[in-house]
Amino acid sequence: MRRMTKQCGFTLIELIMVTIILGVIAVVLGRVLIQGYHSFTTENNISELNWKGFYILERMVNDIHNIRSYGDITAMAATQLTFTDKSGSSISYTYSGTNLLRNGQIIGNGVWFPSFSYYTSRAAITTTASTLSYVLISFYILQGYSFLPFSIVIGTRFPL
Repeated sequence: MRRMTKQCGFTLIELIMVTIILGVIAVVLGRVLIQGYHSFTTENNISELNWKGFYILERMVNDIHNIRSYGDITAMAATQLTFTDKSGSSISYTYSGTNLLRNGQIIGNGVWFPSFSYYTSRAAITTTASTLSYVLISFYILQGYSFLPFSIVIGTRFPL
């Protein structure tokens, strides 16, 4: 009979220890990867929210700067602004559900708490178009678990 003097292979204890160590490494790496994925999606949502908010503000600023005179403003409410621009087109900004509408077309969804505030040249609140000098527009945009506030003060360009 032959005797084996040298054994090849691993013992059961060695295999169990390697399996435990690999499991711990996999859990740690998995958490790091998941955290990276969550950071990426959050930053992506915030970037999209910024784009939406600035698009809405830019559109509204351009339209408000094209109001010819006080007499062209037909509605000044907290959630509605209606006026006629220099080309004679009627423009109406309204809020429905979580959508901000321009002439009935959605220009922004996920919009919460939109507000129009109207001010005189002395920073007093007004409800009269003939004393209007500034319009404050503010709203929040919500998407997933991310939300951003937006606000801007727009000076009117028609003569005082």
